[in-house]
Amino acid sequence: MKIFKDFSVRKLLFNKKFAIGLSLFVAFFFWLIIAIDQSPERERTINKIQIEVDTSSIWGNETLKVVGDISTTASVTVYGPNYIVSALTADDISVDADLSNVKGPNTYELTLVPSRKGNESDYNFVSISPQTITVELDHYETKTIQAVPIIEGFDRVDRDDYIYEPIFTDGNLSTLSVDVKGFRKDLEKLSKIEVHASTDELIAESKFFSEPEILYLDDKGNALDNKKFSLPYESIPIAMMVSKEKTLSVSPSYINMWNPQIAATLNNCWTTETKTLTIKGPPTVIDSISSIEYSNPIDLSSLSSSNSQKTFELIPKLPEGVTISDAVDKVVFKYDLSRYTVKNFYITNFSHEGTLKSGLSVSYDKRYSVTVCGPKNTINSLKASDLYLSLNLSEMSESNIGTNTVGATLKSNKNVSVWMIGSCDVTIKLSK
Repeated sequence: MKIFKDFSVRKLLFNKKFAIGLSLFVAFFFWLIIAIDQSPERERTINKIQIEVDTSSIWGNETLKVVGDISTTASVTVYGPNYIVSALTADDISVDADLSNVKGPNTYELTLVPSRKGNESDYNFVSISPQTITVELDHYETKTIQAVPIIEGFDRVDRDDYIYEPIFTDGNLSTLSVDVKGFRKDLEKLSKIEVHASTDELIAESKFFSEPEILYLDDKGNALDNKKFSLPYESIPIAMMVSKEKTLSVSPSYINMWNPQIAATLNNCWTTETKTLTIKGPPTVIDSISSIEYSNPIDLSSLSSSNSQKTFELIPKLPEGVTISDAVDKVVFKYDLSRYTVKNFYITNFSHEGTLKSGLSVSYDKRYSVTVCGPKNTINSLKASDLYLSLNLSEMSESNIGTNTVGATLKSNKNVSVWMIGSCDVTIKLSK
């Protein structure tokens, strides 16, 4: 190619620009060799080197820590080749306190020792300033302290039955065990923690405070420096709980009871040692409660004079936020049905609740045997014609046309306190 045919070393050497560049490069190269080989040695002081006090190396005193911050920095004078010491920075040198004489908590004057941290090692340490540092060491520990919530400044509802209680929202506790970290000398003074909040508002219902003030107190109630202690969380939320109490008489509740009069009749058949329960909760909720309900009411169809002595343990069912002040988790009812009896009846009367879908009709099997329980005098005077089986057919539709089995409830056209033992399934035929 033409570009290579025109190339000539002689022409390049006689090129003015190339000659100047080559001269500068050769001059710098030889200067660098001479500087490295013949470089004079000198001293240099490096300032603002962070002082390290590594207490983790103290065997047997692993919880020892430096009390306070170490704001002092060190200055280290080094000696070595000029090109090395000129490039050193504070990041290339470590200054550590000598902890070999530390035996336990105390104030120590520790000797400072410099060491190399960077890649360069061809230099020596001449001096360090300061040569020592005064440090206080103490055990950094955890102490469990009881905290109490305090809410001030608010107005109360002018009613004697309103109860005001400051609590910790974590567990609704009136006191809270708190793990506090700090130095031993400070923890020994700490006796109590108070969590404070204030408001000038009227508190008529429970009010929460998410960021109350935390006070650390000694045994005389004097406030200690908050900065000397730390908690495992940023805040301890508290609340002023407003509640009322109400005492209610205890009575059982039932399912499968067609006539409310049955419960009144049975009141003479049960006993319980728990006569009343005192409930506690938000005032508006407490005002709406007139009786105790249970999560497992008695199935009336399981009560029979054939097993006249029977015991039920019912568990109170309360709205959210309502508790039982008596610390009762169940109510025991003992039944004695010795004055009751059972009798079999053949039922031929039927009725259905609800309205059948338009155009549908129903027919029943004619006769069902049902065991009925009730007071002896009532059962003895009762006739099968006084009873009927009631079925709920309101959900039946054309998709149910044909033969179906439906659960039935025993009822009476008289106001009597009787009920069916067990269950009864009635076969019906739905047609259109």
